[in-house]
Amino acid sequence: MPAFLGTVDNDFLDGTADADTLRGFAGNDTIFGREGNDLLNGDEGDDLLNGNQGEDTVTGGDGNDWVRGGQDNDQLFGDAGNDTLHGDRGSDTAFGGDGDDLLFGDTGAEAHFTGNGNDVLYGGLGNDTLFGLGGNDQLFGGDRDDLFCGNKGDDTVFGGNGNDLIRGGQDNDLLFGDAGNDTIYGDLGADTVTGGEGNDTFIIGRRDDVPGFRTTGGLNIIDADRIADFTKGKDTIQLIGGLTFEDLNIFNGSGTNTGDTIIQDKSTGEYLAILQGIDATTFTAPEPAPIPRGNTPPANGILQFSAPTFILNEDGTPVAAVTITRTNGSSGAIAVQVLLNGGSAIGGATPLAAPKDYDNSFITVNWADGDTSAKTVTVPIFNDPEVEGNETVNLTLVSPTGGATIGTQNTAVLTIVDDDTQSTPIPGTLSFTSANYSAQEGNSGTTNKIVATIKRTGGSDRLVTVQVQLGEGSTATANDFTNNLPITVTFNPGETSKDVELPIIEDTIPEGDETINLKLINPTGGANLGTQPTATYRIINDDIAATEPEIEVLDESVNIADGKDSVNFGSTTVGEDITKTFTVKNIGNVDLNLSTINLPNGFSLTSGFATSTLAAGTQTTFSVKFDASATGTTSGTLSFGNNDSDENPFDFTLEGTVTEVPVPEIEVLDGQNNITDGTTTAIDFGSTNIGNAVTKTFTVRNIGAATLNILNSNLPDGFSWVGTLPSSIAPGDSATFEVQLDATKAGSFNGTLLLTNNDSDESPFDFAIQGTVTEVPVPEIEVLDGQNNITDGTNTAIDFGITDIGNAVTK
Repeated sequence: MPAFLGTVDNDFLDGTADADTLRGFAGNDTIFGREGNDLLNGDEGDDLLNGNQGEDTVTGGDGNDWVRGGQDNDQLFGDAGNDTLHGDRGSDTAFGGDGDDLLFGDTGAEAHFTGNGNDVLYGGLGNDTLFGLGGNDQLFGGDRDDLFCGNKGDDTVFGGNGNDLIRGGQDNDLLFGDAGNDTIYGDLGADTVTGGEGNDTFIIGRRDDVPGFRTTGGLNIIDADRIADFTKGKDTIQLIGGLTFEDLNIFNGSGTNTGDTIIQDKSTGEYLAILQGIDATTFTAPEPAPIPRGNTPPANGILQFSAPTFILNEDGTPVAAVTITRTNGSSGAIAVQVLLNGGSAIGGATPLAAPKDYDNSFITVNWADGDTSAKTVTVPIFNDPEVEGNETVNLTLVSPTGGATIGTQNTAVLTIVDDDTQSTPIPGTLSFTSANYSAQEGNSGTTNKIVATIKRTGGSDRLVTVQVQLGEGSTATANDFTNNLPITVTFNPGETSKDVELPIIEDTIPEGDETINLKLINPTGGANLGTQPTATYRIINDDIAATEPEIEVLDESVNIADGKDSVNFGSTTVGEDITKTFTVKNIGNVDLNLSTINLPNGFSLTSGFATSTLAAGTQTTFSVKFDASATGTTSGTLSFGNNDSDENPFDFTLEGTVTEVPVPEIEVLDGQNNITDGTTTAIDFGSTNIGNAVTKTFTVRNIGAATLNILNSNLPDGFSWVGTLPSSIAPGDSATFEVQLDATKAGSFNGTLLLTNNDSDESPFDFAIQGTVTEVPVPEIEVLDGQNNITDGTNTAIDFGITDIGNAVTK
């Protein structure tokens, strides 16, 4: 399996036809999977990911990501951030994660699950499953028979076409069945329900299964579900929780509910439903009124969690095992899946390793025909050694099969009990925070000091100490700083950072910079030395001789150190040169003389010094251009002579990178088949009759990194465009166009379809097309006397001969 790994910068990763692993790491990355069953992970940053062909797993990671599955059956994960997920073709499963996400289905049966943000889900074509989970979500079903569950939050659900099952979940929801024969549960909260077209079923009743709730309504009339378009004789109201018609008070409303029917549970006194515009006196008996006596569950059974909460130890042993029950029927083999998503624990794919806490793959639970036993669900948990406290996982029942339905306890919370204790103290590791520190020397009468920082990582138990001593190779002397080394630094339990200070002796003597090498030794209390046990401190001379120039060079406002620093021109594309302007100052007290500027290959001087002599306190500039004529990384040394005694010549490194200009790349498909540019093997529209036009749909994809523009087009005689061509296609995106064999006259039609575009090596993109149109077939009659053909309109009679009366003759 080829692996493509990005960097901390903004990367472009493009897979192969194999099953690839592509990972962007930090930065705003663009990742394409191509063919094969690929694993794509954007990690941090605002990423664009497209699985393309194959059954891909695409993970956005942190940041606001754009995630596309492409063709086939994909799994998409938005993770943290406000993400946009497109399932595209195939039966896809998409998880929005935390943040306000936007999820789109397409063709195929989609399953979309959000996190705790305010999300928008579109099912598209196919029989879709849309779960809102936390937040105020919007769910749109589209075509066919969809399953919705808003769960927590004030959700808005549109069923669209098809016979949908809609559950509002908790809180106050807006539920619309739209077209089709829909079944709608308001569930908990004061919901507003509109069935729309078709014969709809509205579910109300008792909910003793949910702690704190007795019915789907409430003690106040405003807690009842408001059914906006109940039609007597067409729609039905179904009762659940053992509620019957005799348990109901049905009466006309008053005040703001005048003209409406109120339905109340006699036993609890809670209001269940308000039927807008319905006269209560028409409900005189349970039959044949549209309120049946109760909910008759299917013989296949109802599946639900046995409790709202479960507890497992981190080693997998149960305190209260996750259990699913089958009630109200045992006919047939059935199954259901458990979705593990959300909560404080971190889920991930196998193999499990820190920081993952559990395997978040779907868990399928099966029952045989006649089996009504409760099933225990085994959740794969990673038993890590970290002390992290108890964590939770949200469980949801989805995708029942075999005719089973999901009951009211369709969600639960699993608590993972942390079983780790810190029996062995971890004192930690001690290192300097940097390899280099610096400070100005200061003048006589001023105070300055060296400050170096020691960090403690990997643990902070116990009291530990470490000594800082003077290392070999130091150039500073006792005249430059107060040598109080070695210094013992003490970390109390829980402390992770300490500063070490060395006083600098100020003077006004012009001299070079001096260095002090520091070294950590003798850690105690079980602590260890880390990867940075040494550091160098530079005392920067700030004194100027009475009769000397002093050069200072700046990149914008940043001081460049002679012989040490590097100036990066950054990254550019071919043809886009970068120019930087540098400033040279004379901070001395006599003239500074400047000589010729020497540049490395790949850089050129666009403007030199305005003057070669700088008086004390004055400055000049020069500009350097980074040549972007060819790709690659270029570096080298810039230098120029001067009369500063300790900085002649003044030199520093220049570097820069040139990459290719992003270009579009066109790809055209006939169905799933890639069309070769310039092919003379014609795409055949087949044969048809006059008046019966034939239409074909083609797909244009941009698999490049820049916008693809369709500039012009042409078709041969006998063909025409249906609709309009796309004018531009973003990188990684696609569009379709339709071509029609007109069938206005008979004949064989062929020629070349042309798409003029901005792909440098495939414009125009052309391929042959052909089709045949024939005359409409007509009938032709022929009549025979035995084997003899009879001429239409002949005057020569067909002779039946002579016979006796009563003796009929037949021909």
